[in-house]
Amino acid sequence: QIIDLCFFAAFAVELSLRLSVDKPKEFFFGMEAPWNIVDVLATLLLGMEVLTPGITVGNTSFLRSLRLCRHVRALRIVKLLHSMRMFRRLLASMSTVIIPLIATLCLLGFTVYIA
Repeated sequence: QIIDLCFFAAFAVELSLRLSVDKPKEFFFGMEAPWNIVDVLATLLLGMEVLTPGITVGNTSFLRSLRLCRHVRALRIVKLLHSMRMFRRLLASMSTVIIPLIATLCLLGFTVYIA
């Protein structure tokens, strides 16, 4: 239960930071709106489970089915991994170019210094 509380705190902080960075209109109606709504639902559901552990609210089977929102949130990791793959590719291409770039700049600097 303490672990759930820590996750809830982390998700709530992340959600509030994202909401403060994006305008509410962009957050709820922009390109990322479906994912943002899933995040809000998952965080609210986790908060209900953590903050009211002994209290059942409404249909508990419905609340259990809403737990899928938390699992759908994990699908965002797939999107993150795709962008990480592109970032790694960018870093790899930059690392292959950096040595010839430094050599070129040294030659250019040497040429300017001589002239």
